[in-house]
Amino acid sequence: MVEFRRRFGRRMAYRGGIDKRLIARGGTAIQDELKRIMPAMRDGGYIPSCDHGVPPDISWPNFVEYARGLARWTGWL
Repeated sequence: MVEFRRRFGRRMAYRGGIDKRLIARGGTAIQDELKRIMPAMRDGGYIPSCDHGVPPDISWPNFVEYARGLARWTGWL
């Protein structure tokens, strides 16, 4: 997502781009992934999410951790 944003700017809107494997790992992996996509989120036009849905190997606590981290990074909390 970060590369698409650099290449196309605000001419396109994006959704997805979150590495599901990192949400499954939890902890700092989630925070590092949110830091990685922050440049694309700053300008708007990007909805960070798992592509193709959330797989069963992501635990509920890890998903909540991801959602709360995303809310903090975006100012939703």
